[in-house]
Amino acid sequence: MSFPPDFFSQEPLILFNKLTIEQIPFQSILPQEDIEKADQLWQSALQTNPSLFDGKLLHITDIKRTKPDQIHIQTMPIPYRYFYADRHDNGPNLSIFSLGVTGLTRFQDKILLGQRSGHVTQYPGYWELAPSGTIEPSKNGSPDPVKQCVKELQEECGYSSATVNHVEPVCLFWDNAQSGTDIGCLLTLRSTKTDAPFSDEYGSFVWKTGSDILARKHPKKEKIIPSNHHFLNRFLSFI
Repeated sequence: MSFPPDFFSQEPLILFNKLTIEQIPFQSILPQEDIEKADQLWQSALQTNPSLFDGKLLHITDIKRTKPDQIHIQTMPIPYRYFYADRHDNGPNLSIFSLGVTGLTRFQDKILLGQRSGHVTQYPGYWELAPSGTIEPSKNGSPDPVKQCVKELQEECGYSSATVNHVEPVCLFWDNAQSGTDIGCLLTLRSTKTDAPFSDEYGSFVWKTGSDILARKHPKKEKIIPSNHHFLNRFLSFI
């Protein structure tokens, strides 16, 4: 069994030609005292930010190569409050490894960047590739990163599935600060016409050329979330 910190120990971004995701049923993996501490931290957080939502996310229980260009990830659904408590300065060490998706979204020669709102729990005010979010557990079958990417694009950025031309998962990358693994998807749009308001998770969006992003003119390098740097640097020279 391998956990993400070990899997990414040699390189923070790994390409693949085939990715499979398995979802196993939820099993309690935490001591009762840690569960109680997580619950207390969550209730305190709700008093400060009532908009927080304790949904479900996928925790990685195993990740491995099945062939040189193929990767298999085993996941288990857990409550978001465990993820929140694990990353809290005063929280218990729960070793939660989340699985998310990030789209490098393109229209012609431009790439979409979103500035995270000030009220989000991770990286408030930072810019990131959009859409981005944790992958929701599947009610039946395997979790689908392509479906999740398109859903996040509509819910977070206001672009409907009708604007999507192509989505291709191409890599995994590691966020050491947040102990999270993201599936990087190359996503192309037919237009930049939005169909709905964007999510309050973002304060604003910009479309930038790859050369502008590489030059770090705007946003500045230090204001792009660290895990995006590997994805940007690996693919900007090819698009």
